[in-house]
Amino acid sequence: MKNLIIVVLLLSCFIASAQIIIDHNCTNLSQVPAEWIDYVRANVKFHYAHTSHGGQLTTGLSRIEASDTFYSYALDFRSLPDEDGAFCIFENDDKYYYYSIS
Repeated sequence: MKNLIIVVLLLSCFIASAQIIIDHNCTNLSQVPAEWIDYVRANVKFHYAHTSHGGQLTTGLSRIEASDTFYSYALDFRSLPDEDGAFCIFENDDKYYYYSIS
């Protein structure tokens, strides 16, 4: 029983040290595993409708891509882009498009 407790404690220490937390405090993008970035580029398509303040997201993406092309993205205002190796975003800030409920 004592050996089992030691094994469980050691295992929980190993699991706890293997955690990666990426949130709004993360400023070092190299902490994000490359396979996570690759997964998003291959599997996630994004429609982003916003008002003027929402442009901060795309401005940030542009600056990140300018500093390292590994974080490439494709942006289009009329349709969802289809660009291999890029995070594809359909950006729409046409107020009528998403404010109209008629």
